[in-house]
Amino acid sequence: MKLAYMTASFPYGTGETFLISEIAALKSLGVELYVIPLYPRGSRRPDWDPDTEGVHLLDEGLCSIRVLLGAASACSREPLASARAVFKLLSASTRHAAKNLAVVPKALWAFRELERRGCEHLHVHWAATTASAGMVAAQLAGIPWSMSCHRWDIHENNLLAAKVHSAAFTRFISRGGQRDAGQLGAAAGRTHVIPMGTWVPPFVPPLLWPSGTPFRVLCPANLLPVKGHSYLLAACAELIAEGRDVELALAGDGPLRGELAAQARRAGIAGRVTFLGHLPRPELLRLYEDRRVNAVVLPSLDLGGGEHEGVPVSLMEAMAFGVPVLSTRTGSIPELLPDDLGLTVPQRNASALAERLRLLICDEQHYRSVGAMCRTRVREGCSVDSSAARLLALIRRDAHEPCRL
Repeated sequence: MKLAYMTASFPYGTGETFLISEIAALKSLGVELYVIPLYPRGSRRPDWDPDTEGVHLLDEGLCSIRVLLGAASACSREPLASARAVFKLLSASTRHAAKNLAVVPKALWAFRELERRGCEHLHVHWAATTASAGMVAAQLAGIPWSMSCHRWDIHENNLLAAKVHSAAFTRFISRGGQRDAGQLGAAAGRTHVIPMGTWVPPFVPPLLWPSGTPFRVLCPANLLPVKGHSYLLAACAELIAEGRDVELALAGDGPLRGELAAQARRAGIAGRVTFLGHLPRPELLRLYEDRRVNAVVLPSLDLGGGEHEGVPVSLMEAMAFGVPVLSTRTGSIPELLPDDLGLTVPQRNASALAERLRLLICDEQHYRSVGAMCRTRVREGCSVDSSAARLLALIRRDAHEPCRL
C-alpha cells in the first residue's frame, strides 16, 4: 500500500519526535510511505534519515517555486474543484481563514504529488492547518484521508467538525482529546482513540538501585510554562536540603531557561542541576538503556484553554525501559498513569513531588516494583507496534471511502 503521511514540520526542526517510532512501525508493516512536511522549517533532523528508513521524503517549501508552479497547474486542470475546496477553507473564522489560505498552494502541489506517486490514502497529523492542506489535497486527488488529533490543535478548532466529517476516520491520541472534540461539534461515530505509542525494547538491563550514588532525576520536556519545571526544582531543593544526594537534568530548550537557572541559584542547588538542551532521541534513549537515569518526572500543569498534556510519549519512552516515572493529574496523563498506580500528584505541589521521589530514593523494593510496573504498563498498552497496526487497519478498511466536503 502507498500511504502519504503529512506532518507539520517533521523531519525538520526538533519537534514531532514521537513520529519516528510510528513511521518505522508502519514501514515494518509493509507500507510504502511518502512523508510530506507542510512547513519544512529549520535543519533536517540528524536522528532520522529517510534513505536509511526506506521512506520517500517530499519536502518542498511552503511557497517554493515548484510549489507555486504545481499549484498553478492544479488550478488550471481542476479549476472548479480547486475553487470549491479553497472556499471551504475560507469558511472558517477570519483568523483561521487567513492561516488556511497560506497553505493552499502547498495543498494544490500535494494533490499533484499524491496523484503522481499513486498514493492510496493520506494520513495527516494535527487538525489545524496541516489538516486543512491535507483535506484539500485528498479531495482533489480523489483518495480517502484521515487525521490524528493531538491536543492544542483540537482546541484551535480550525474547522474541526467539518474535517472530522470529511475524513474517512479521525484518530485521537487520548480519550480526553476525543471528548473535547465532541464538545466542539465533532461527530463521535467516525472517531477512534489510538495512543501514539512508543518502541518497547524486547530486553532491558536490570534496574540498578542507586545506593551510594546520586539519585539522578531527568525531566525530558521543553522549558515552557505548561511543563511545570519550577515545581520539580523546588521538590529537588527540598530533598537536597534534608541531605538527599539528588541530581536533576533538564533535557529541553525553551524561553524559561534563564528563569529556571536563576531559581536553582536562589535555592542553592545550581551545582546539582544540569541543563542538557535539546537531546536527540537516540541519546535520550541511551540514557535509559545505560541506566544513567533513576527516575523521570514530568510536573505538568493545566493552564486552561486546552493548554495541558496529552498522553506524554516522553513518559512512555522512559517506562518502556523500566525507568520509574512521576507526573501530575493533569490533561490526559491519568490515562497513562491511573491514580491506583500511585505515580501522579496534584499539580503545583512541590512537596507532594518530593514525597514521591523520597519513596523511590529510600525504599529499594518500592523502587524496583515501580520500574517493573511502568515497563509492563507500556508493553501491554502503549506499544507503537500495536498502535500502528490499529491505525493501518483503519486505513485499509476505509481504502475506498470517498473524501467528503
